Parts: sequence; structure tokens; C-alpha cells
Amino acid sequence: MAKKKKKVPPGRQTRPGEAVQKKKSLPGKAFPAKKKPTQYRPGEGPQPGGKSKPGSRPPATANTPAPTATTPSETAETTTPVATGDERRRVLMQYVRAIGLPESVTDFLITKANSGELPEDADQFDYTKVLVEEPSFKARFPSIVEQFNRVSAGDTTVQIMSPMEVIEYEKRVRAVADDYGLSSWVTSPEQISALILNDVDVDEAVERINLAGYAAMQAPKTFRDAFIGKFGLTEGNLAGYFLDPTKEEGVIRKMVSQGNIMSAALTHGFGNDWRIAERLFDRGFLPADANGMVGAGDAMSGFAKAALTSAYTTGYGDTGLTEDERIDAAFGDAASQQKLLNVQAQRLGRFNTSGGAAESQQGVTGLGSAQTR
Repeated sequence: MAKKKKKVPPGRQTRPGEAVQKKKSLPGKAFPAKKKPTQYRPGEGPQPGGKSKPGSRPPATANTPAPTATTPSETAETTTPVATGDERRRVLMQYVRAIGLPESVTDFLITKANSGELPEDADQFDYTKVLVEEPSFKARFPSIVEQFNRVSAGDTTVQIMSPMEVIEYEKRVRAVADDYGLSSWVTSPEQISALILNDVDVDEAVERINLAGYAAMQAPKTFRDAFIGKFGLTEGNLAGYFLDPTKEEGVIRKMVSQGNIMSAALTHGFGNDWRIAERLFDRGFLPADANGMVGAGDAMSGFAKAALTSAYTTGYGDTGLTEDERIDAAFGDAASQQKLLNVQAQRLGRFNTSGGAAESQQGVTGLGSAQTR
């Protein structure tokens, strides 16, 4: 009977035997918590997980307010009326505090409200439209500023996130990074901005951190050695390879799969030749999960078999196999398996007919006869 998985708080990274408790999605939220993050078992590599699609919020244009996902405060509606006098300051200060900006930004918003640039029925887009000019907002939310600029330039495919959506994105990403000790990779607004602007949604960001944590913390040393040998990385920047937002998610998964293959090859005495991993992965010799990921377990089993045929690498005349053929035979390639059988049969035949220790009913014969002089 399967052991019941222990639930952990929403957004927290799981360890073997634990499952993620799903968060409730907010209406219109750009990055809902659709599924639990990828989990890993030491030595087995990544388990199923993957990227979910961005939210369903329609793209905004520079002249058309975008629907909002989160309100400025817990009690505010989708639009936040601009009040007058002290009430106006209170409402605007509440919003400024909610998005973590200095209270001095309140005066900036009041000025915009008095000039008519911030209407009484202002929504999140109206706030963003005026705040992209404010230095504190630019420094805190560079991704929103860039999204707004792209929309203003005519890019209708961009979805402008609200400050509260960016804050939620940061919380989820950093919660997982903290579990792996990788917070230094995702601590600044610029790093978060790089992920967002390269279309790395929050679920993919979580998976990338899982992959980075696996590579840096959980994978065997042979896995790290394979990557260091292939890409010239160091132990210090290995995690950054997986968190690089310019690398597509499919490429990252493929590299982890090939890393698991190379780790098994090195463990069983084969050289650090990434070509081995590429060939086995591309030809589909190893089973993969629903996301196309190859774990370490199947690779280990195959290379263990290949190691047992080391005596057939070279032989007498044309009876030897190449290393690639030995490996392919171990992983199920029919042509290589047949050649291995042929080589074994030829070796056995020569051994039994060349006067070298062939067995008969009388015992071991064919050793030759000694002559006495």
C-alpha cells in the first residue's frame, strides 16, 4: 500500500515523500498555482513536472486599460476611487504601502491625481501608467516598466503584470529557492525581471530552481563532473546554468537527461564523452517520463551491462566490438546485440578448436602434449 504523502504549506519545496498543497487561485491571476512543483529523488533525477501556460488575461494596449488581477489593498475593489483631501492621501498611501514603495510616492500620486492623470475610477493599469515615471517604482518593478514600454511600442502580445502579481511571483520563486539555499540567484528585482521578461512563468521558474537544486545539491558527483567537463562550468556556477532564463525549458530538460546518462557512464568506467549521452538520448534508447526526462536509474542499469562486455572491445581479427556497439547492445539496439552474439560465438569456437583448454567428457583437453627428451 502506498504511503500517504505528507502535505506541506503552499509554495514550499517538497522532499521525497511529501507533496505540495495547492494554493487557491485568485480571480484573473496571471500565474495560478496549477500543479505541484517537480520533485526529485536523490540519484534518480527529475520526476514529472513542467511549464504551465500563462494566465488567460487578454493582452493590454497602451491606450486600453488591462483587466487587473489583484486589488491595491485587501478591501479595495477592482478600481480604487481617488478621494479628496485626507481621504485621498489615506487611500493612495494604503496602495503605496501594499506594493512596498516608500510613502513619499504618495505625494507623487496625489500630484498625478490633482492634474487629472490619475482618474477617480483608476484601475491597476492607470496606476501603472503614471508610476512607470516614478524612480522608486522603476527600481522596484523593472519588469512592469519594460512590459509597459513594449505595449506602448505596439506589442499586443505582452501582458502587463500588476505590482501585486510580481510580488506573488517573487514569493513563490524565493520560497523554493530558500529550500535549496539558492536565494542568491533570485534575490534582486533585476533577476526576477529577467525571468518574467523571458516568458518564464512562475511554475517553470519553480521547476528550473528544482533542476538547479538537483544539480547542485542532490545529484551524484559524476553528474556535476559531466557538466563541468562539457560546458566548462564550476561547482559555483552550475546552478546558474539551469536558472539562465535565455535557455529554453526543453533544452534544460534535455541537458539534465543527458547529464544523468553521462553520470551513469562515468560511474561504470566509461569516458566523459558527451557524445555517448547525445546518441543514447536522441535514439530513444532509454525510457523517458511524460516530460521527456530520462532518469538515472535506467541509465545505471544499462551501463552496468555494458561494463560486463569490456573483454569484447578488441579481439582477434574482426571479432571485436567498438565501445559504442557494446553500449548500444546493452541498451537494446538489435544490430549491436546480434554482433555481440556473433563475437561471443566466434570467441568460443576459436577457444574450443585451437588446442586451448577445450572441455570433453574426459576433462580438459587440447592443452598439448609434453615430450620427454
